[in-house]
Amino acid sequence: MNQKGLDLIVQHALAGTKQISYRRDDGQGGHCVLGLFDLGAQKHPGYYFDQHMAEYGIDLTDTLYQCPVEGCTTVDTERGILTHLNNSDIILNNHGFDFLTIARKWPAKGLQKAPVRS
Repeated sequence: MNQKGLDLIVQHALAGTKQISYRRDDGQGGHCVLGLFDLGAQKHPGYYFDQHMAEYGIDLTDTLYQCPVEGCTTVDTERGILTHLNNSDIILNNHGFDFLTIARKWPAKGLQKAPVRS
């Protein structure tokens, strides 16, 4: 994710957008972190969600990345890591961070690719 994507997350945090887990939109103004990008796509008719995510530098491939939280061993796609940071679920080892913390934990140089296992 690029700086524009981080800025979008911070903008919604400062605006008081209600944060939810496990759904992009709750129909009552609540959004998960991925849902914030969906909001922007909805403003552009004919503009697909994935296109909008790409505009914010989010890797849409199946490349696996390491969670940026020190000591966490979770490996997932970039979208999966965003969800992992947003959702609150101790069983799945998710973090449940608020929007500002997600933006703060996101590495300025991007996520580190996960080591290849043989």
